[in-house]
Formats: sequence, structure tokens, C-alpha cells
Amino acid sequence: MQEPSPLAWSSLRCGVPVFLDDVPAAAADLSRRLRISSGTERLAVDGQQGTKYEKGIFVPREDWRALSLEELALLEGRKACDLAGDIRVFAIPAWLQQFFWDLDPARLVVGPEFSAKVEDRLFNAFCEEAGAALGALGVASRRLNVRFQRARARSTTFDPEFGTFVGLHVDNFERRPIDLRHRSFPRLVVNLGLQPRSFVFVNLPLIELLAPSGIPHGPETYRRYSWAYPLADAFMAARPDYPVLRLELRPGEGYCAPTQNLVHDGYTSEGDGPMWCSPAS
Repeated sequence: MQEPSPLAWSSLRCGVPVFLDDVPAAAADLSRRLRISSGTERLAVDGQQGTKYEKGIFVPREDWRALSLEELALLEGRKACDLAGDIRVFAIPAWLQQFFWDLDPARLVVGPEFSAKVEDRLFNAFCEEAGAALGALGVASRRLNVRFQRARARSTTFDPEFGTFVGLHVDNFERRPIDLRHRSFPRLVVNLGLQPRSFVFVNLPLIELLAPSGIPHGPETYRRYSWAYPLADAFMAARPDYPVLRLELRPGEGYCAPTQNLVHDGYTSEGDGPMWCSPAS
């Protein structure tokens, strides 16, 4: 079977669908929330010689546009949402977001780029209430932390070991082989800030990245890429024109997504504020 030409990978393909709960859907439908770019580009990162970031990081190109009706049809969830494999957008109760801001959240973290786990009586009370609210929404969480993000950041995932943002990447909490990534637990993120934030992603599960990256299928390959960063980078290097999607999250809205089986990152466009992140069970 002949490998498709690079041009064949410049158009969006059917992959991971997006579902909106009733409250987010009433605020803005998918046509207003989603934007698409023409692919990825590599950015150089200063001071990373000899590290895994020495060749730079991948970020979406910033030529965002609205999706066509045909592209939207490839993304709209039509069957029941499967939290292990689909993207779901939900909204937390307004009182819960107010509870968070009443905590004076700026005191909870020391630095602006790190996720913080804090021992604080009021924050622990918030976590208990948040856990109950999420459970009622059907998106139970394992643990909570708070991340403060900079304004206008093309990447929001920070690697404190190397002191850099990592760009588009794959989470590796469980390090399952590629053919078992669909069984990994998803990740839950809620925008507790005062400005919109976005989730950016490539809409293909990891196993579909092998062939276009020139990597053969097989058990040995699946195990080799149980640490999936190299696979994500190989795909973006081989197919830089494959589109990236940007999904808007308004204040008080969150997503649940299979981030261990999806190339993704965060994206901010304006304003500073916290994004609360928690792996979902």
C-alpha cells in the first residue's frame, strides 16, 4: 500500500470527537469555540543544548481560522461520550468558582509557571467541594492542583527540570504501550481564571501517528513508544502541515480529554489567571 503524499496530510481527518454539555453548548456551540491552524512549527529554546529540548519545541502555527462545515462534521460527537477516548466540555457551578476566588488564590503558589500542591485548610475544603461537584457531573477526579499561567503563551505546560515550556506533547502518567493507550485515564482541566483559555490538540489517537511518521506497526514498536514524546515529535516533524485545533474554554468551563493518547497543550490569548488541573479517574 502506497503511503499518502504529504499533501494528503494537510487536511483534517476523522479522529477524536468533541462533546459539549448543555451549559457550555448554550454559551457557544462548536462552530464558535473551535479554530483550526494549518499545522505546527518548531521554536528554538535558549539554553537547552544537550537536553531533550535542544532541537526546540513544537507549537501550533498562529494562522487560526474558523472551521468549514465539513471539518466541523469530523469533530462533532454524535454517539454517547466515552471519557476514555473523547473530549468533553463541561461547566462547574458558579458558586464553586467564586469559592476558589474567595480563597485569595495568589497566595497558594510561589512561582507563576509551576503547578502547586498546597496544604491549606480552606483550599482542602475547596478540593472536597470540587470533588463532589465533579462527581455529580460524571467526571470524578483523583487529585487537584493549581497552575498560574502567563498571558499570551503559545505553550502552557512547563517542565521545571529544564526550565522551559514543552509545547505540543503527550502525557505519560501510565506509560502504556501505544496499542493500549486508549485504556489510559483521561485528564481533567478547569478554567478557574477570569479570561478564556484554550486546549490545543491534534485530533488523532497515537496509534494513527505511526504510519504517517514512517514508523512500522508491531508489538516492539508499541512498547518502544510507551514514552510517547518521541512519537509525537516524529509525527509533527514528518507532517508539519497536519492541522491543529484550538478549543475555547470560558471561565468556569473545563474539559476531560485522553491526553495520554493525544498530542496536545494549553494556549492562552489574553489576561493572567489560574488554570486548575487534575487527572481524572
